[in-house]
Amino acid sequence: MKNEKMRAAQYTNYGSPNVLFEDFISRPVIEPGEVLIRVHGSSVNSMDTLFRSGKLKLLTGNQFPKGTGADFSGEVVEVGSNVKSYQLGDNVWGVLPINLRNQIGSAAEYVAISPEKISKTPIKIDLIQAAALPGVGATAIIALKYKANLRKGEKLLVRGASGGVGSIAIQIGKMLGAHVTALANEKHLTFL
Repeated sequence: MKNEKMRAAQYTNYGSPNVLFEDFISRPVIEPGEVLIRVHGSSVNSMDTLFRSGKLKLLTGNQFPKGTGADFSGEVVEVGSNVKSYQLGDNVWGVLPINLRNQIGSAAEYVAISPEKISKTPIKIDLIQAAALPGVGATAIIALKYKANLRKGEKLLVRGASGGVGSIAIQIGKMLGAHVTALANEKHLTFL
């Protein structure tokens, strides 16, 4: 599999979305403790746009080309010899660590990643929809369930309710039995 190419969204300088282009780069070769995932979906988050714009160059540096995207979902197509928790064909989702975002990004045909950075997708969700959830979903669940310890009957105010985390926080708040009030710009009223 060495030297096989894949398509990936890349950029060679910071700027607007216009700096992105489709490139053909080397397909990742996994280490014994990694899995190779054929990406079915990748989402765009605010961090991706901040990285691409150059507003966080202190984190991302000035070496190009760079990939884009952190959240992804896909199918396990290769399993490293030390990996026991996943097998070929498993549907998974995850978030790439910053070093892999910079190199390849999740807006690519394949990603190689440690199994600790992924989990199996819920059975009743398709892989395209699943790609939108890892970062924002984890943020909302951790904040509401584990940090705020939100309980049934409590009141929850969600500011920025039309954004990625906010729109998921509304749903999780309702699932936990809270009375949810959502705040957002009036133009998002239909969405909310």
